[in-house]
Amino acid sequence: MRTLLGLLLVLCIVQSGLCCGKNRKKGLKNPLQPQPAGCTGGAVPCLLGDTVQTTPYAPGPDTPGDCSQLKCNLDDSQSCCWQNNQPPSDQLNWVSATGAPDPVKLKANFATEEAPSGNYFVTASDVAGTSSQTAQLYSCPVTCANGDITVKVKHWQSKGTKLQVCSMKDPTGAPENCQDLPATSGSADSVTIPKGENVRVVIQAVGFTEPTGTAAMVDDVDVQCEPCAATTAAPGSTPAPGPGSTPAPAGAPPCKEITCDFESGQPCAYQPATSGGSANKNWGTEEAPYQNRLTGVPKNSGNGKKFGACYTKKKGEKTTLQSNAAFDKEYVVRYQYYKATEGVHFRACCNDEASCPKEDPGNVQTADYRAWKTESISCPAGTKSVIFICENKKGESEGACGLDNIQLLQSTGGDPHDASQSAC
Repeated sequence: MRTLLGLLLVLCIVQSGLCCGKNRKKGLKNPLQPQPAGCTGGAVPCLLGDTVQTTPYAPGPDTPGDCSQLKCNLDDSQSCCWQNNQPPSDQLNWVSATGAPDPVKLKANFATEEAPSGNYFVTASDVAGTSSQTAQLYSCPVTCANGDITVKVKHWQSKGTKLQVCSMKDPTGAPENCQDLPATSGSADSVTIPKGENVRVVIQAVGFTEPTGTAAMVDDVDVQCEPCAATTAAPGSTPAPGPGSTPAPAGAPPCKEITCDFESGQPCAYQPATSGGSANKNWGTEEAPYQNRLTGVPKNSGNGKKFGACYTKKKGEKTTLQSNAAFDKEYVVRYQYYKATEGVHFRACCNDEASCPKEDPGNVQTADYRAWKTESISCPAGTKSVIFICENKKGESEGACGLDNIQLLQSTGGDPHDASQSAC
């Protein structure tokens, strides 16, 4: 009997607890069981989950215009001034998607917890392609841009693909001036492409090299540029005055010409202006984070969501924002500004660059790092313009400048920082 019991005990141990053992649980799966390879059911459900539903994207009319018509949020309109390119220029389509991705899949495949919301663009491939496989989304033509075109887009990309912003004249031709978007998913980033006439902006995903599937998503596309000034008017018509071109009546404070909080999405009466014949880059109206978090503007000023911003990349690059005004007496101009890196200087001037009551030094103190500052300048009677300048003087580091909450105050005749009474 003892021999029989001993044999039963040995069999039980050998079979790893299938007939006995205190840790046995009915139906427990082996944690080392290999997972199935490949992506079944398509790349979208595999990488994003079954909660994401897709439908073909129907573009709006391909109408030439300015940069403002290229703003695209599929929550506001199911049709934008963007459309898919066709073979042989590309091989994959962008489609409209809705539904929040599965958070576990999003984290595993896109390395972020920041999910798209509402409706957004997605493109995907469930088989490995070649490095030349692309999905192109191109815009309506921008009739004429007077300066660089700034493209801001929120984006996500899985392993095996990257996103680029480019320009092109003809959808059948090759994209030009391509700028890579950062590989970090879930961020809103800005890039610039050169000015021109009848330029199309291109957002393209390239690669799709992962055998288990690859996907990319974009949302909240915003394109900004300064349109070229009209040179002629229709017979018998009077050209409409441009921003900042109509000074306030004599004796009235130039409030509309000076004050600006950028919340309208426009720089109010201010215009980018070439300064001293130097290279000039355009200002844009942005939201945080602008560019990257180290050399860009990582947060807003605390005065609303939007602010003016520009980005300089090399020595001598300068951005100038100017508004015409007629000061019949001395006024104080108060503003908030942000400067990201060493060697980038921010100035506030009255009339021209030779009359700048305030210039921020190129150094960045530890206490001021990632901090918006408030400054005030006094501009005398007879001032005809107020100018803000961001200049990269050293070129050792690229960096951004931010500008917000521009106010016009009554002067006390003394220190402009003591002014407290609004002139408007």
